Amino acid sequence: MSSTLLLLPADATAQPISVRVDAHGHVLAQDALNAQRAPTTQTVLVVPGVDVHLRWLALPGRSIAQSLAAARLQLAEHLAGDAQALHVVIADQAQSDGTRLVAAVDGAVMRQWLDRAAELGVVPDAVVPDCLLLAAAPPDQPPTLLHWDGRWLLRGTRIACSLEPQLAQVLVASLPIAPMLPPGPDPMHAIAQFARHAATAPINLRQQGFAASTPQREGLRPRTLAWLLALLVLSPVLVMVAQSLRYDIGAQLLQRRSAQLMGPSGMPYGADKTRQAGAPQSAFATQLAAVFAAVDAVPGAELDALAYQPQGPLRVTLLHGDAAQLERFTAQLGRAGWQLRAGAGQPRDDRLATSLELEPPR
Repeated sequence: MSSTLLLLPADATAQPISVRVDAHGHVLAQDALNAQRAPTTQTVLVVPGVDVHLRWLALPGRSIAQSLAAARLQLAEHLAGDAQALHVVIADQAQSDGTRLVAAVDGAVMRQWLDRAAELGVVPDAVVPDCLLLAAAPPDQPPTLLHWDGRWLLRGTRIACSLEPQLAQVLVASLPIAPMLPPGPDPMHAIAQFARHAATAPINLRQQGFAASTPQREGLRPRTLAWLLALLVLSPVLVMVAQSLRYDIGAQLLQRRSAQLMGPSGMPYGADKTRQAGAPQSAFATQLAAVFAAVDAVPGAELDALAYQPQGPLRVTLLHGDAAQLERFTAQLGRAGWQLRAGAGQPRDDRLATSLELEPPR
């Protein structure tokens, strides 16, 4: 079976390039959209990396929602504009040092890419930045560098970007091991690189609100849903599944509530002061890791909200079943040197919601 790559140029008025690739990453044909349709395993939309911010971050958290909330807070310190307008995706695989690749792109830009593909009759299974379809050079080797679409694409250890040639030359000159500068534009060479690495791309932007529809999702009709609801009521096993889904939904609510805690500029309150003071980014990640570890140590407890101020305490809301669970949470942080101030617990469904101010060890 083969796959199809649709290469979108940065210029929205330019014609995209489509290629068909075999299972071994070899180009079988170009202009695959106009050629006779052949069975394919997937369609990959290759988008301009210049519009995607790529960074490797340490992300504490026991759920995707918590990790995404932590990623947004860290990205806000590096990006201008509204961080909440960004579509943020985290790679499935962690690096050897525990960091994960995080991709951020403006949600409107992501929608434009999908619309451009739809105009050509393409519904992609995956969306990947072009600079991530190069060979990943090991740490003791220079990064991979090539010319594509008027820019230089660069991929190495914990670095991947698409830059204007002048800016890329400045970056290359600052690297410990500088690669050889690419020759003139060679589209065929670049396309061959993309084809070779399309199957092993480290991240797929087509997730969350931009996830591809599955046949299973589209095939659920009201009558089918009614049968599933009846089975859910009758089967204890499915009731357990429903409870698990409830916690997943709770995690999504946590992500949205964390987003509401961001400042009007899309950055955490006080983030500008943090940058001016030069506070290390790793301090916040370490604090989050300690809080999430304390939550993990209390079965049934759940973090409902979190507010971060560089010059003040962490403010969190903990959902817990009883006073004993709250005591276990506070005791774990207390042993690590944290100072805690807890408010009165408020009933929340069948649990208690307690607001706490947490002062990390100095």
